Amino acid sequence: EIYNRWGKKVYESTDPAATWDGTSEGKDAPSDVYVYVIRWQRDDGALQPPLIGDITLLR
Repeated sequence: EIYNRWGKKVYESTDPAATWDGTSEGKDAPSDVYVYVIRWQRDDGALQPPLIGDITLLR
């Protein structure tokens, strides 16, 4: 999941190979800081703590 600075989700995927192309609702997202949340589980199904960080998109 990727969120903008106001908490609006701009991207989501369950495909581990998927990448965000810097768009939101089909348009280029503006230069800004975005927060990512990666939710995952081990092969045995045990949920792990989410990985949270930020990325800076520059245009």
